[in-house]
Amino acid sequence: MVNKPDKETIDAFYTEAVRQYDLGIQSLDGLNNKAIGIIAFNGTLLSLFSLSVVQFVKSSTNVNLQLFLIGVALSYFLIILSIIHAAYAFRVVSISSISPGTLQREYYLHKRCEVLNQLCSNISEALDENNGISKDKRRFINYSLVFSVFGVIFICATLVYGFTL
Repeated sequence: MVNKPDKETIDAFYTEAVRQYDLGIQSLDGLNNKAIGIIAFNGTLLSLFSLSVVQFVKSSTNVNLQLFLIGVALSYFLIILSIIHAAYAFRVVSISSISPGTLQREYYLHKRCEVLNQLCSNISEALDENNGISKDKRRFINYSLVFSVFGVIFICATLVYGFTL
């Protein structure tokens, strides 16, 4: 039995490594799009809520606006926390990739199997690093969604209370 790598096996490993890397990059793009969506939703929500608050305060003859204004402040706080977490998830990060120049300089004269083996190794390392970045982005987006949901709940409760003033 020879310990020589099979060309078809190396090709299969390389194809799968590239596929996994592409999926990781698509995942990062999807997370960025979700962060943008959350920021846009929360910005629109804050604008509409602010208009509602102004109308409630103008039309209210009740001097007991304190609880209403506490609800407003808490709603703003939660939505702003959501925006901050989404913005942090959207921040610019450096993703790992393969340097074609380095690969060419170091492996130009090597056999195909050796080059594909090195490519698989490099892609695997880049994928591991990018998965760590993706994990951080997912965590911040999840926090952002939680704060956004609680913000919406407090906005609804505040508006309902405002109608009773």
